[in-house]
Amino acid sequence: SYRALKDFKPAMKHLNTASSIYEAANGDSKQYADEIKACQLNVARTHHSRGVYYQRKGDYDSSIFEHRKAIVMRESLLGRSHLETARSHYVMGCALSDRGDFDEAMVELRRSLRTRLKYFGKDHLDVVEVIENIGTVMVAKGFDQETISEYKTVILRSLEYETEGDITC
Repeated sequence: SYRALKDFKPAMKHLNTASSIYEAANGDSKQYADEIKACQLNVARTHHSRGVYYQRKGDYDSSIFEHRKAIVMRESLLGRSHLETARSHYVMGCALSDRGDFDEAMVELRRSLRTRLKYFGKDHLDVVEVIENIGTVMVAKGFDQETISEYKTVILRSLEYETEGDITC
């Protein structure tokens, strides 16, 4: 509830307290493994939300710092190919782009695109959104429309081949 109200400090306090209680309960963390993971995922979601909040305020350094925390936690808890992890890579790419770090932004957007493409296919709105943001970053870098269009086609096709290769394996 605190996270929804953008009151992040008490949100983190309560989530960390809950996680500590579960971990300390009779020393039997296996019994509470699901609860511990749920608390840790909520901590990651809070970092994500705080990163979005900072980005909207124009505090890109703080935003990127929070997104990095969310990515590390989500990758460790859910894996690199999970949609929540992809969401963190996407917003991180947007924050980096807003800060003017276009090369890093492209890396994060491609990571997000890889997962979204795998889950949704190339015509899904979430995939199209990432591709359009890649185009926006390329415009900011000074590329012409023909190069941008060609790049979008190539990156999309290369990720499709990669996914097809994964399926074949």
